[in-house]
Amino acid sequence: MNSKLKAISIALATWMASCGVFAAPSSSPQPVTVTNTNANPVPVSGSVSVSNTVPVSGNVGITGTPSVTVSGTPSVNIANTPTVNVGNSPLPSQLINTFNTGAGEICAGVNIPTGMVLIVKRVSVSAAIVTAGDLGNIELVTPNGGIVAIRHVTFDANGLASYDFDFPAGLVAFGDPQHTVCSFVLANSNPQASHFLIVNGYLANDQ
Repeated sequence: MNSKLKAISIALATWMASCGVFAAPSSSPQPVTVTNTNANPVPVSGSVSVSNTVPVSGNVGITGTPSVTVSGTPSVNIANTPTVNVGNSPLPSQLINTFNTGAGEICAGVNIPTGMVLIVKRVSVSAAIVTAGDLGNIELVTPNGGIVAIRHVTFDANGLASYDFDFPAGLVAFGDPQHTVCSFVLANSNPQASHFLIVNGYLANDQ
């Protein structure tokens, strides 16, 4: 009888062990520290949420052209005086404002450094003539492109006319320092009207 009871006990214990009755309870999740080294950097993909203050040391490289969305109006503190390069935006030292005045053909000259071009954004021409109500043309010329634009004008009661030539995409000029951008003003009563020429633009790398 004892041997039969012993056999039943052994069989029951074996069955309970196989069913996990005596299995150790699972442990709760524990924090894991991951060391991000140069030799084995931790890759990050998808969306990353950053809260509070996160110190960043060393260089940060961003490849491609990712879009960055900044919500709210956060304050940005920039220590020291780092160099910031903004693409397609001229630096203050590259901005050009030049003018000239005279009769017939007049030119605004810009000394363009080697390897650079002048990107013209606006040319303003103001002309004066004796006869009020006269008809005429304001012509814009660049040595590398010939006649760029022509504007037909009517001189007002004071014998004045003006026009702004705007180039949103930029007009590239390669002219020499004396004849970078030139203009003519021709009227029926005066083929060489006196006028004032103003050129606005900026210098850019010749690509």
